[in-house]
Amino acid sequence: MTIRRTSLQETLADNIGARAQRTGDYATSIAGLSLFRRDAPAPPAICMIEPSIVLVTQGAKQLWLGGEAYGYDASRFLITSLDLPAQFSREYGRLFGTPPKRDIAALRGQGHLT
Repeated sequence: MTIRRTSLQETLADNIGARAQRTGDYATSIAGLSLFRRDAPAPPAICMIEPSIVLVTQGAKQLWLGGEAYGYDASRFLITSLDLPAQFSREYGRLFGTPPKRDIAALRGQGHLT
């Protein structure tokens, strides 16, 4: 699945790319704002997610929470309002075969999303 980005998304991706030129985590001068760059698929990672808003400017990611998979990419963001134990994966298509939009549609159909 190809995500078409708007010029605003492209500008955002370019600005982030200028500040995060290599794989890694980058602090910014804005309190609470961090940038992350990954250049290759990574194995799932278990972590604790603090309350946050996560924007993806390129590629796609997936969050596992309580046995449920939630995909997000340049067309969908992730927002959490409390600390969550979770597992992330960038290998969404390879691992699950279902495009993220189908997962979201299924979650909406089950009443999990509005």
